[in-house]
Amino acid sequence: MILRNEKNYALLFYAALLNGTGHRFSQVAILAAVYQHSESGAAIGLLMACLVVPAIIAAPLAGKLSTRTNSIKVLKIIDAVRAPVALLPLIATPDTLYIFFLATIALAFGSGLYQPLRTAAIPALVERKHIRHVNGMEQTMTGMTLVVGSVSAGVIALVFSTGILFILHALLLGAASFMLIRCKAVRSFNSHKWEQRKSLPIALFMKVALMRTLLIIMLLMPLANGVDNVIFNLFALEVYRAGDFGVGIMYGALGAGLMLSTLFAGMMRNKMIALGVIMIALEGVGHLLLSTSSFLTVGALTAIGITFAAGISNICFDTVMMKAFPEDKRGPLFAMLAMVQQASMGVAMITAGVLSELFTPAQLAAGVGVSYLLFSVLFAILFQTHSIKHSMRMLRRSF
Repeated sequence: MILRNEKNYALLFYAALLNGTGHRFSQVAILAAVYQHSESGAAIGLLMACLVVPAIIAAPLAGKLSTRTNSIKVLKIIDAVRAPVALLPLIATPDTLYIFFLATIALAFGSGLYQPLRTAAIPALVERKHIRHVNGMEQTMTGMTLVVGSVSAGVIALVFSTGILFILHALLLGAASFMLIRCKAVRSFNSHKWEQRKSLPIALFMKVALMRTLLIIMLLMPLANGVDNVIFNLFALEVYRAGDFGVGIMYGALGAGLMLSTLFAGMMRNKMIALGVIMIALEGVGHLLLSTSSFLTVGALTAIGITFAAGISNICFDTVMMKAFPEDKRGPLFAMLAMVQQASMGVAMITAGVLSELFTPAQLAAGVGVSYLLFSVLFAILFQTHSIKHSMRMLRRSF
């Protein structure tokens, strides 16, 4: 098993599992509280944007930190600092909803630093031959946080109060920080040479055809993913009328699909780009099916299928990027991609909040489904217009 063979990655994996589960606890509680007090889809969209926009600001800082500091040490500090912030929603009331938004912004800024640093550290901690399997485990980790975090959060909210979810979030962040104490340090790189190069991140993406296509994918896919985040909540709350429990079940279903995708990671050896594009098209089909569902069970099963396809696609493209990016440039490159993704998703979430006032959740799901299908056609055309091997050679010569 990959976690036995890669001890340092195992520590990184379990730390992310702890803080990710805590994040789901907090997310379910905050989403339910804000919707209960505002009964507004626009408020949900704004709250989801608060999860994204701060990460846009944090991404460039993450890129600099990756070249100048020990990334693992920074990850420990980020979780330790976020722990007390996670307790802020405990003092929020119906008259002080802004506290939910402020806490979300602060936690999201920390996450915006954490994710690019963690992603850039992974290839430095594991053997190259294990990267594909590790990316499969990344989908398992995301899926487990959704299943364990979201479903159990829904149950806890029903049995107890949402306040305990915020306390658990803080405790899990502290435990995650402690977990990384034994993790191997990831060496920093001198950023001056990088800054003196003509091929800065954006210039590099424009220069190499493969990088251009990957950048377009990272720009367009979050537009649909951002609407997704609002849609699944609205289906649980408005279509299925299932409240906190429904939100937990839908997020749990999303997690189950990601975990299932991991089982196929070892089988994906060739044609990873083509497989990734096909999976995007299948996501679109899944959303079209979701738009016709009226029952929580059907919606949950459809969500499993959607995220199964998404997980396969993520494994494919993440593996391509981790193998393509030179070791000492991964931090700035992944930080730039994170900034593009978060900016795109933030726009989508705000837009989805507005659209939710004009269209039904079913109509939004159908629109997202058509978008995924169109994106898959576009990506297939883009990949066919250039040689992947030639782009890889150009990428290596650019450093």
